[in-house]
Amino acid sequence: NACKNEAPFATSVNVPTEKNILNDQLTVYPNPSADVVNLNCHLNDVAKIQLSIYNSIGEQITTLANGTFNKGDHQFQLTRETLPAGCYFIHLMNISTGKIQQQHFIKIH
Repeated sequence: NACKNEAPFATSVNVPTEKNILNDQLTVYPNPSADVVNLNCHLNDVAKIQLSIYNSIGEQITTLANGTFNKGDHQFQLTRETLPAGCYFIHLMNISTGKIQQQHFIKIH
């Protein structure tokens, strides 16, 4: 399981863009989390994106964003009531290109 033995600190991933306007950086913190999970992304340009959360068996739990966003920083948040404990996957998709960037986080009790 990809979520076992994760370090208990924030995760920040720099993603190569390869002319992908989706993002320079996607940050998820704290990870793992007991209360609130913060998701921050920086867009290089105006982009139509979809930000969705999936559980460990691939079921879509929620969509946090689905639309066109301006260039710059964007913050999203999941609260404790939104998710039970478990391993979750964040899919950030550029709807125009179909490119998906994925990251995971752990929700603890």
